[in-house]
Amino acid sequence: MTPVRFDADTATLRLDQESFAALVAHAAQPTGDTAHLTELRKAGAFRDGQYHPVLEQGLDAVLNPVCRLEIRVADAHGREDHCDGWVAGRAAGFLLPAQSELCEFVVLHPSFVPEQLARIVGLGPRPRVPTAGPLELGTELLDELTASDSGRRAGALQRVLDTGPEEARAIARALANGYRARWEVVVRWLPASGSTGERAMHVIDTETTLWAVEPGGTGLLVGPTKPTAVWRLHVTLLPRDEELA
Repeated sequence: MTPVRFDADTATLRLDQESFAALVAHAAQPTGDTAHLTELRKAGAFRDGQYHPVLEQGLDAVLNPVCRLEIRVADAHGREDHCDGWVAGRAAGFLLPAQSELCEFVVLHPSFVPEQLARIVGLGPRPRVPTAGPLELGTELLDELTASDSGRRAGALQRVLDTGPEEARAIARALANGYRARWEVVVRWLPASGSTGERAMHVIDTETTLWAVEPGGTGLLVGPTKPTAVWRLHVTLLPRDEELA
């Protein structure tokens, strides 16, 4: 078991996946003393039979969320991260990958969730070069153009250059030659919240611009977008104040 670290000032708990699962299980149904609780005491996260107030709010979000978030990020170097989030009325919690196979459980106010999403996916200013689009691309072709292997990207690009229309060539060049990362955010409403359904966004980040990806026809519709538009989409994905009440 890896020692647990808790920073009350940043509302961040660092631990391994097994310890986090045990923490959530104990918060849901308190049991006797365990090795996991001992580590939490040492870290200052659990005292006198109670969790630190910040951590308690975060765990309540995990156990009683209005909605759940799944964030998947893959970059050009082959790194893939999967993050989980829970949003409730008083707080939101995010489980983020950290170094050495650890994770960080971060607690924040629901109003800061869009900022946290932007941090996770690396959203920031991008030069916006005029490009063609939106354009429908096959799912397999888009996967090839945004593969972590530069050889696969080059091969897919050449196929488009050999056979595709000029508009497809322009987009393929931008994706394959400037690929940085690809991410998806899915927000699912829990039945207990009184709402159902899900909202999602899918973005490809390149050196020249950001690309919004949506279902279209028999493939995916890919078109240029702006960081400000992506930020607004982050906001619209999330619960409104009345849904958190």
